[in-house]
Amino acid sequence: MVVDHSSSAKAIKRQLKQSTGLDPTNSAVYKTEAAIINAAIGDKVHSFKRLPAYVQALIDVDKDTRAVLELDNGKFHRMLVSTDSCSKSWRHGRQWLAVDATFMKTKHQRRLHLAAAMDGTGSLMLLAWALTPGESQDI
Repeated sequence: MVVDHSSSAKAIKRQLKQSTGLDPTNSAVYKTEAAIINAAIGDKVHSFKRLPAYVQALIDVDKDTRAVLELDNGKFHRMLVSTDSCSKSWRHGRQWLAVDATFMKTKHQRRLHLAAAMDGTGSLMLLAWALTPGESQDI
């Protein structure tokens, strides 16, 4: 059995019982599942805490990069990044813009936005990307 973010604790427990005869507690299964996933993809909280360093690294490499990271009470709210090379490519490409967003399938309900243009060969060029809050019931 492969354990990933879509694996339910019930399915993991059933597989363990069937294949090894072990009957772990639900708490043990939840903790083990979280440890496996964190080892594979990293701790989400730790990843979000590294975003300011990511934004600063982008700016250090290219001083004309436009990067905005907004926090709400010390927690991630939204971020926008457009490197200078992306902005310059807009000036030399076709004046055509496509903006798209997709919902990220996580418990944090974020939306990833991409802005792209088309170059002379008809290939898409990334202009900017943003991570924003997803839909909610809040008005």
